[in-house]
Amino acid sequence: GEGAGMTLTTTGAPGGTMSFDTTGASPGGTVATMYAFGIGSHTVSNPITGNSVTTGLASTGFTIADLSAADGSGTSSYSAFVPSAAAGLVSVQSGDGLTDGLSNVVNL
Repeated sequence: GEGAGMTLTTTGAPGGTMSFDTTGASPGGTVATMYAFGIGSHTVSNPITGNSVTTGLASTGFTIADLSAADGSGTSSYSAFVPSAAAGLVSVQSGDGLTDGLSNVVNL
């Protein structure tokens, strides 16, 4: 399900460097930026809480791209080069390691 107010926004486009910005996460907590080839309901284990979390992502190519700390206001940012081939194929979602909360899914 969706977290209490977690929002994922992206800047840039496939074929260049993209920024993946999450707001509304637990201040100082761990934010996971995840992607897969399409949307779905892939379940993963959160090693911090020990709970199973059902993402909005497909199981195909499911990858945790980044784990980073949210700042004091619950904001986390991750930047990476995204190949142009990802356009129309890859979906991205962020998760809150402390609450099991999930952001919206962004389709690249």
